[in-house]
Amino acid sequence: MENISAREYRLAASEQCKEYSSTLAVIYLVHALIVSALSAASFGLLGLLVVGPLLMGLAMISEDVDKKNTVSLESLFKGFKMFEHAFVLALLETVYLFLWSLLIIPAFIKPYSYAMSFFIQKDNPDMTANECITESRRIMDGNKWKLFCLEFSYIGWVILCILTLGILSFWVSPKMNQAKYLFYLHITGKDMVVEE
Repeated sequence: MENISAREYRLAASEQCKEYSSTLAVIYLVHALIVSALSAASFGLLGLLVVGPLLMGLAMISEDVDKKNTVSLESLFKGFKMFEHAFVLALLETVYLFLWSLLIIPAFIKPYSYAMSFFIQKDNPDMTANECITESRRIMDGNKWKLFCLEFSYIGWVILCILTLGILSFWVSPKMNQAKYLFYLHITGKDMVVEE
């Protein structure tokens, strides 16, 4: 498998997101507002109900951006068409990560093991949530460090997001998620266009 640098992923993601920049910023803002408001209003219970479908919606948006399909605020809610799958997947991940958090080292590693589960569920709606998590663990075997390096390569942007009290994150987060999606396409052998 061809080795692709973090810089190449970042450039490809940035290029793909360019024409959707304003729309994606609004989508990520609304996503954050919904999850925050519902979680605060119900001690996390309502937030748990919607976080899975909304994450699925973001996964579907990444695919639409990659394929140059139309993207709008309504795209965020497409994940509710797979509500049961997305809800169970988010719930299982939350439980597993909580249990792993009781151990120091796995608490840092396991999020990378499960990182591709929503992309997998999106592409394989017939798979159970547990099968998606297991498949994510399989394809991330040997790739966790690469994904960590990719995410860490955004450290400068993350610092700027903090300095702007999170405002810049609505433009940076879509690019980071798109880079992660391109990473998923690459490690699963699907087509990926990388800017030279």
